[in-house]
Amino acid sequence: MKYWLYKSKTRTPSDSTVSSTPAPATCFVPLAVAEQGKRAPLVLRVGPAQIELYAGFDPRLLREVVHALAEVVTC
Repeated sequence: MKYWLYKSKTRTPSDSTVSSTPAPATCFVPLAVAEQGKRAPLVLRVGPAQIELYAGFDPRLLREVVHALAEVVTC
């Protein structure tokens, strides 16, 4: 998009063809983003505990939870 913005700003009137019809107005078209299909979670088992991980999980939080579970299992 940056290219076309640059191109439109650097264009001179002599760059375009002369026409008797006015140029069409610029407009934006709404865009709907489709949801990606639900993926199956990654299942992690630590002792008797089971953790389901989905895309976008917080790795730091997971690390803390696993350490806490490991302490409980070894006690």
